[in-house]
Amino acid sequence: MKKQTNLRKRFFVCTCTAIFVLLLSSGGAYAEESVCEPNSIEINTASKEDLKLLPGVGPTIAERIIEGRPFGSVDDLISVSGIGQKRLQDIKEQGCAWVNVELLEEDEEEVVEEGQEELEEEEQENQEEEGVGESEEEGEGIQDDESDDANEDEDSEEAGGSGGNGSGGSGGSDPAPVVDINVVLVKAVAFLQNQELSPDIVMAFIAVGQSADISFLKTFFGDSAISYAKPILAITATGQDPRTFPEEDFVEKLKSFTDDTQLGDPSLLNDDIWGILALRSAGVPASDPVIQNSKAFLLQDQNADGGWAWDAGGTSDTNDTAAAIMALLETGMTETDNAIQLARQYLKEAQNLDGGFPYDPQSPFGTDSDGNSDAWVIMAIHKLGEDPTAWTKSPENPIEHLLSLQDEDGGFWWVAPGTSEWNNKGATPDAVIALSGKSFPVYSISVFQDQESAQEQTESTVGSNMSNVSSSPQMVGEEEIFTEGQREGASRQELLREIQAELLRVEEEAREIERQLASLAAQQAQDELARAGGQIQEALAQETEEQGENEPARAGGQTEFAASLVVGVEETRSQALRAEVAAGLPAQAGANTLGFIRSNMLLLFAAALIFGFGIYRFLRFSR
Repeated sequence: MKKQTNLRKRFFVCTCTAIFVLLLSSGGAYAEESVCEPNSIEINTASKEDLKLLPGVGPTIAERIIEGRPFGSVDDLISVSGIGQKRLQDIKEQGCAWVNVELLEEDEEEVVEEGQEELEEEEQENQEEEGVGESEEEGEGIQDDESDDANEDEDSEEAGGSGGNGSGGSGGSDPAPVVDINVVLVKAVAFLQNQELSPDIVMAFIAVGQSADISFLKTFFGDSAISYAKPILAITATGQDPRTFPEEDFVEKLKSFTDDTQLGDPSLLNDDIWGILALRSAGVPASDPVIQNSKAFLLQDQNADGGWAWDAGGTSDTNDTAAAIMALLETGMTETDNAIQLARQYLKEAQNLDGGFPYDPQSPFGTDSDGNSDAWVIMAIHKLGEDPTAWTKSPENPIEHLLSLQDEDGGFWWVAPGTSEWNNKGATPDAVIALSGKSFPVYSISVFQDQESAQEQTESTVGSNMSNVSSSPQMVGEEEIFTEGQREGASRQELLREIQAELLRVEEEAREIERQLASLAAQQAQDELARAGGQIQEALAQETEEQGENEPARAGGQTEFAASLVVGVEETRSQALRAEVAAGLPAQAGANTLGFIRSNMLLLFAAALIFGFGIYRFLRFSR
């Protein structure tokens, strides 16, 4: 009887131990899983298609999220380029950045439509809170850029002459709705984040305070002066130096297309315009011979009507005239100079009655206002220090017309929908820059500032010395001193570029070493997991072979040993998964991420094994 009592006690202890091991091993997993909703996919394991279901996340941002994984918390997503505070808040409202699995089982088109409807409802609620009412105008009144639901209201689109100018015209006497430019820009940026990156989109992001990835420019190669202008403007917009990014001197490349009179093709004017803007954005002083020669070339090719064309001797157009104004103001000219005043007058006379601007007001192919022309002229007006809303025509202004071209998805049409078979939303980047109050260049670096100051100081000193000398040969000494100052400044700049290039190289090597170490750690963790599984199998095999009366006494110790191995396996498994995520390795479907356990089959198997072992011992020694 006493022996049976002891056996029952051992059996009870064995059973409790098995249950305790099961609860202890799975408790931590469930504790963390309870933070987020079940039946969900976490950002650290979700595929690109799943991530695109998050509000405001397109293919570009989804790829950036995947590249930046793992994230310790949802707030860490703010480090992803293109995710601002508003988008982060929208993602967090989904619940720890998780997406309902049921959405993934629906038809893809239905998911997209459902997500779009939810976004429209949310934007409509925000609109009502901010006091932005829906447009109630009939005819061609200015469209409210936030009227996401207005397009479903057929009554608000009744007949009224289209006139080829889209939604222009007075359109009645009702007052125009209040428009929040910030809301307009948020929608436009969201649209651009789903487009392929370009220099124009980069500048648009920077203009509204967003970050931008310019790594795509590392493989850029141009074959003309104008082909280098926009990439340089995009690089400087991010605050980087186009002389060292991407380990190639884009400024020198651009200058290589110059001759003694102008920059680029002598039959073109637009390469001189954009060349000036690019060089000035890179900190090249306005006194630089390349800039001054291009300036003179532009001034001599100004048309009698005050405008400029894209080519020498061509018909004036609003786009190149606006760009020329911005470029010439960068060369040191002021808004009171005669050439600038003539160009300004040309733009004023080109303005349409709908407040917008055509490309060519004399074109026989049409003079409708378009989004690109609106945006470029608005930027020129900003550059002149004037208010675009003050440029009115009975009584519309260019800002109002540009806003009327924004579509529901945030993009800006080139012309009003339905007026051209070639219509597109390529005007969106320029519209964002213009509506944010910026102009070209969006941002300029000042790497030549110290050198230019040193040159001016040297010239001043030499001039002072020359005042006491009447002999003309002293001019040779002045040139020698000035050249030496230039040489010294250039050497300092060359050294700085070499240091920056070396730092970039070292940083890239460090990242590669980190990736290799993380991958090695993942492999080692997997090896340890395999060895631990082998130890469990060996222990169980030895257990079936051992005999003797002392076996009941050893049963408790062996049970503890098997339980410790289970815990060790689980810990090793968790370490392996952490290492895989850190190394950026692809996660398997349903994999545990950062300690989250969705399948406890291994634990259940181990617990059942221990429980069965206890019953076996009990039956063996109860005979």
